[in-house]
Amino acid sequence: MVHDHLLSDYFCKKELAPGITVHVVAVGQRLMQCWVAMKAGTRLPVHLHPHEQSSFIVTGRLRWTVDGEERDGPAGSGIIFAPGQPHGALVLEDCVVVDAFTPVREDYLE
Repeated sequence: MVHDHLLSDYFCKKELAPGITVHVVAVGQRLMQCWVAMKAGTRLPVHLHPHEQSSFIVTGRLRWTVDGEERDGPAGSGIIFAPGQPHGALVLEDCVVVDAFTPVREDYLE
């Protein structure tokens, strides 16, 4: 059964790191969608989590670090992170990124 609520029922914000703010915009039983505002010059430290993650860069540019390797992330590109896969980012230009997670990241709803 899919949750049938208005966007505002789930909208919340969380600062992941200085200059990086996640906005939760949709939550289902097993899937969460967020948009993330990222300021140029900030760094999302390398981390991992048990969720599968899809990221799509809407605007801006960043440099991903995935499993210790760097990958360019220009606007219009996407990437998938497997559960437990170490990843982080250096924000090269102000960015808007759309993230989807499965299962839902309960820590983003706190």
